[in-house]
Amino acid sequence: MLIPNWYTDQDQPIAIRINIHRKDGLEDEGESEENRKKSTGLVRWLYHKDRAITVRLQRLRSGHNYLNAFSNRIDQGADPSCRKGCEEIENVKHVLVDCQVNELHRNKLRYLFSAIRSSTKTI
Repeated sequence: MLIPNWYTDQDQPIAIRINIHRKDGLEDEGESEENRKKSTGLVRWLYHKDRAITVRLQRLRSGHNYLNAFSNRIDQGADPSCRKGCEEIENVKHVLVDCQVNELHRNKLRYLFSAIRSSTKTI
């Protein structure tokens, strides 16, 4: 869509500004329109027949969870470090990938995923 020259950034309709920023974001990430999802249907791996599991998956994905890093975003006085005694910040990556206390649980997950022939590269 061509934008008239007499529009300033603030005078542009919101739909045009959003579209411009969205396209700029695609270029920054090295993506293109062709790689974008075309429909608004459900993404199968994000949904489970048990709603509690779906909620947990969505919280992990969005970063809105009960980990200390998120608590620190809400309350600046909260300690963001790992509650298991590590000096690292307790975020999703730390809990699922880095924290040595959770190694036994990660091994169980790897075994489960190998049993169903899934890739553990995404864990």
